[in-house]
Amino acid sequence: MQVYGVNAVEQLKAVALSSKGTRLPSIRDLAAATGVSTRTIQEAVQEGVRQGWLETKRGSGIWPKGFMPQPPELPQRLDALRLVEKISEEIQLGKLSTGQILPSPKDYSKTLGLHPSTVRKSLAILGSRGMIDRQGRTWKVSRPPLKSSARAPLVLCIGAPDQAGNLRMDSDREWDFWREIQMEAIRCGLEPRIVTWEKEETSHKPPRSKHRTGFGTRGAPPRFDSRSGRGIRPEEIEASAFGAIVSTWHTQDSLPLLNRLARLRIPTSVWIENQETLPGNRFREAHRLWFHDLAYGKGAGETMAEYLGKIGHQKVAWICPFQQSSWAQNRLIGLKESLPFSVKLIEATGNWISEWDLQAKISQDPLVLERLSLDGLPWGCNRDDLLRPLVEEITRQRCLDLFGPQLEAALSSGATLWVAGSDLIAQWCLHWLGTKGIQPPKDLAFVSFDDTREASRLRLSSLRFDAQGMARAMIRQILSSCQEHKRITHYSGHVVERASSMRCFGA
Repeated sequence: MQVYGVNAVEQLKAVALSSKGTRLPSIRDLAAATGVSTRTIQEAVQEGVRQGWLETKRGSGIWPKGFMPQPPELPQRLDALRLVEKISEEIQLGKLSTGQILPSPKDYSKTLGLHPSTVRKSLAILGSRGMIDRQGRTWKVSRPPLKSSARAPLVLCIGAPDQAGNLRMDSDREWDFWREIQMEAIRCGLEPRIVTWEKEETSHKPPRSKHRTGFGTRGAPPRFDSRSGRGIRPEEIEASAFGAIVSTWHTQDSLPLLNRLARLRIPTSVWIENQETLPGNRFREAHRLWFHDLAYGKGAGETMAEYLGKIGHQKVAWICPFQQSSWAQNRLIGLKESLPFSVKLIEATGNWISEWDLQAKISQDPLVLERLSLDGLPWGCNRDDLLRPLVEEITRQRCLDLFGPQLEAALSSGATLWVAGSDLIAQWCLHWLGTKGIQPPKDLAFVSFDDTREASRLRLSSLRFDAQGMARAMIRQILSSCQEHKRITHYSGHVVERASSMRCFGA
């Protein structure tokens, strides 16, 4: 080792600067290299610690200031009360459904490293609180008690209507959500009733037929539930509804509906379509109105970054033509903030909000519609049902044509893994890569978000959002009707790993 200065402190400081953040040699090696005694080097180290450019710890060595690795924080050891809190939180967040049988004390003890007697004590505490019931040798999640009320145990399931006037469900998440809402409501002794809501028209338009009338249309016949054939009028809410589950997806303006439910003080849980639809401080005093955010927060990007850190890629490309949308921006922020420093992130983005930006123009383009002439259809066939998939196909091709340069740049960047902003974008990218002769995961690893049915069909690793768990949590929330609930609950999901990301390029 080269001798840098005239005294031990200056020599040691020069060594620390040249180490570039790595651990310095031992005191004995430093003494042998500089030709001074170990006592002199030890005094120089102490001086460096005092001046603030060195740090040392027994068993860890000597490090430049700020570069000593910190030991990982050990998780708190579970005891009976912490296990009670853990299981209680899982029930409240909908991770466990009503009536679900819990693992046995032996199973809990194996997975959590606890003594079975500790687990039994925790289960007994939860049983005394009425959260679980004992059934022979097993425990199951108890049904929340219905409080004495003049209202019937009716829960309104309110969402936007489709063209036929039924509840609109365009994505897998919505299907899972509404199905689980009805199942959990029935398990809890409630009667779910599906109704739809449309913003009340203020313009001078001819009145709609009763088949297109929304739940909130003044003076119109009630919407009928496709399951039971029963309808409900706005004025019937106060007399009959125990609670309400509202989805703001596809609604033009849900504020009139939320205002009415807040005035009636009906326990209401709301699934917000995106963060822009959150009313902010408008409902601060509405203590029985709670909001749930699924898939739009930074947590989704953070969860994906945690997964990418485990599979070892050093160069990752973010692919999203719809970067002007809030969900895409939040996912990218979470990804950037949580990726390891060693991972380089390339951004291939566009300035659209959604595929509807293009699809709306295409569907209204006379030339496109002329090419899609559907004359000769049998009587009674719905032209829109056939036209929509064709327009979606043209939208994909148009988007790939416009977004092609960004995809070419991502491909030439050397990124070994692409992160698509959604499964829809992933499908488009896989189609584009196929035209180039590139086959994931052999040539390129791939992950995305939403975990739709297409992700399963394409063996695509994707982040699943727990819409079913959120549905269970919302039902329990309106049943407990507690003012201590979080006003806004955020969900992040977990990555479902499939073949598209199994190959690791990190080595």
